Amino acid sequence: VTLNVHCGLGAGPLVGLHVEDAKCTRRQFLVLGDVIDQVAEAEAMASHGEIVASVPAVKLLSRFCRLSPSILSSESPSVIACRSKSFAIPSLAYHDWKASRTLKVEQTEHLTDHGPKLSQRGVKITNGRSLENLRGHLSLYVHPVICEDEFSKQSDPFLSSNRDLVRRNRRAEAELRSVYTMFIKAQIDSKVSGRDEEDEKLFKTLGNIMKTVCRELDAYQGQLLNYIIDDKGVVLIATFGL
Repeated sequence: VTLNVHCGLGAGPLVGLHVEDAKCTRRQFLVLGDVIDQVAEAEAMASHGEIVASVPAVKLLSRFCRLSPSILSSESPSVIACRSKSFAIPSLAYHDWKASRTLKVEQTEHLTDHGPKLSQRGVKITNGRSLENLRGHLSLYVHPVICEDEFSKQSDPFLSSNRDLVRRNRRAEAELRSVYTMFIKAQIDSKVSGRDEEDEKLFKTLGNIMKTVCRELDAYQGQLLNYIIDDKGVVLIATFGL
């Protein structure tokens, strides 16, 4: 079995933005930046089994890899790897950089004895109250129907002890339920300019869009499924009937 995939690679600054509704009961995490458009353009140019890098990504790679003159001089995204060959050969600078990064990680782990205990499975949380707080914060980023189902299952001893019955009921409900999906495209420019005043206005506008859409969806018993910013613009996906 061969898995046919193609990838786009970009490089540059990204902005992470948390937005929430007016009731502070639902949140979304947005990612903005020119690098998203770079990845979309490069991915669209890649054939099966290829990795295509944008011009800024090639420039960054050139600091650590040996690239052909044709790739370095290209003004459009270039193929840097395919199934049988890589056209970006790690240089001595890459190995020196990797060694310095490894040393920094080892020093950091040695000096942070009083921080959270890390293991191969992640951060170990021993405080039940902290875990519940974390769960509450993360639930704001999840579809409300999923959260309601999960919390009711945890709080109801009958449901928690009869998992097979719960699964059968879910299948039956899914078959009988009519779900409608709505796509909403906001007519705004989501480009990050790098100028603080302009970007703050953009971030505020994106937050206001979240509040307005959630308010109107609540009035018709709908829920926000996703809030996306990509090369196609600002898109919100809503569901009704769940």
